[in-house]
Formats: sequence, C-alpha cells, structure tokens
Amino acid sequence: MKQLEDIVLEQVQDFVKNQVLFTALDVSNVVKVTAPFARHRAVRDIVRSLFTNEIETAGYARTPITVTLADGTKTDALLYHPLADSWDLDAKYDAQKR
Repeated sequence: MKQLEDIVLEQVQDFVKNQVLFTALDVSNVVKVTAPFARHRAVRDIVRSLFTNEIETAGYARTPITVTLADGTKTDALLYHPLADSWDLDAKYDAQKR
C-alpha cells in the first residue's frame, strides 16, 4: 500500500505536469478518492513541504488567496500556479474550478 506522501506527490506532479492551478484542498479532494483516510491537514502539510523541491523547481509560485468554502465561509489558502499565470490568478483559477 502506498504511503500518503507518495499519493500526494503523484497528484502534485500530475497537476504541475498539466499546468493546473491548485490549492492543498484541491490535492486533498483528489487524494481522498483513493485514500479516504487522508486528513486534509496532513495533505496540506505534505503539499507545503513539496514546494521547494517539487513545485517551485517546475516553474511554479504560490500566492495567498481567499476562498469561499461550501458553507459560505471564507478562509485563506495558498494557490500554487505557473509563474506565467501570475498576472490573472483569480480569473484563471475560477475558470478551472474542479
């Protein structure tokens, strides 16, 4: 059985390969399909730990954004995105919401 770190790494690599803008919650939602035991906080921490060696080296940056949750509350998140998309993050992320 794969470790949670391996599952998260594979998903992050897939997002980066496909030039997808994502937050740790986006990764968590996909990871939970194959690993329903995964806790978002654990996934979030793994994604953050991957930034320097896996995400940033692929030409990505991270930018703080405010997101609206399903219950209508707002919270802060880090949006991981290709540097080329830095100029219009809100529109691009909204257009590709999963």
